[in-house]
Amino acid sequence: KTDQLSGDSNVPRVLLIGTTSKVDSIDEAAYQSFEKRMESKVPDNPAQRLQLLNAMVKESRYNLDPQANLKELSESTGGANPAKLSSILKLSSSLAGNGPITTPNLREALLQTDYGPPIADTNPPWMQRLTRCHEYCHLIPRIFCDEVAPPDQRPRGIGLVSMIPRDGTVAAVQLKLSDNPAKTFEYYIAEIMSDLGGRIGESVFGKGHL
Repeated sequence: KTDQLSGDSNVPRVLLIGTTSKVDSIDEAAYQSFEKRMESKVPDNPAQRLQLLNAMVKESRYNLDPQANLKELSESTGGANPAKLSSILKLSSSLAGNGPITTPNLREALLQTDYGPPIADTNPPWMQRLTRCHEYCHLIPRIFCDEVAPPDQRPRGIGLVSMIPRDGTVAAVQLKLSDNPAKTFEYYIAEIMSDLGGRIGESVFGKGHL
């Protein structure tokens, strides 16, 4: 292209491209100096993430089992950007070895991405029991509300459950994003029931341990 100062078409122009995930922290003068600005939003619903996952599988030619549940993964990765989704698929392929990627591979890859790989459980037996009581009593109110509450009053659904200790957590409950059309009073009550369920489980079943 022609150099804007001299008009010499033989002078090359430098094309500067910048990326950031924190637009609000950029100096306004620097931000305005870019001739063109393009915003790339994070997929904000399961349908968009599923479309992106399918495209990634096709582009990278992953060996995906026909029964592998990408829809489940899309529902359990709320807020995930394309880089995270790509990392989960790559780790899933590694876990699958020479075989096709299965649903358990996808689940384990998500858990390892968020909580780390499995580690040995060195906690005493009472702590292992207490942890399981705590986590299961988080789940019971969610299952109950999912069965009896109207759709716009349900808490977030259960995505994955892991009772295996990992680097940074002794157990994990992965929740889905809510597909409720509105957050009602009953919705928040259901959330509180689930949150307090863990402590109630400790009180009832923990044999004095909290």
